[in-house]
Formats: sequence, structure tokens, C-alpha cells
Amino acid sequence: MTNLGASLAWGLAIGGTLLAGALAAALLRLPNWVAATLTAFGGGILFSAVALELVPEADREAGAPLTALGLVAGMA
Repeated sequence: MTNLGASLAWGLAIGGTLLAGALAAALLRLPNWVAATLTAFGGGILFSAVALELVPEADREAGAPLTALGLVAGMA
């Protein structure tokens, strides 16, 4: 499979999950505590991705003081 074919396949797979999630959200009514738990889990995943991928690069490029300042400002 070429890079273009692989990219298209992955794009369609990801787009399909977005469509499935939209349909589930339209058809299912979750209790508030379940929705809150899923939202918190998603936020934690996003925070982990930022911490593992972007913070080391920022530290390398800008240094520890600016990286720490950016993290604190972002949390405010």
C-alpha cells in the first residue's frame, strides 16, 4: 500500500469513528455521571499527550523557565 493509500485508509477509519460517535451521541442518553467520567478521561488523555510530546520539545527549544511559565499560564 502506498503512503497515499495508507493515509486515505487511516483518514477514513478515523472519520468513521467520528461518525459513529456522533450517531451514538444523538441516539443514546447517558447519565450525567457517565458523561462527566468520559469527559474527564478524555481530558486526562489530552493532558498526557501534551505532557509527553510537547513539553520535552518546549524544554529543549525554550528552556525550563519559559516552559514552566507556559505550563502555568496554560493552566490558569
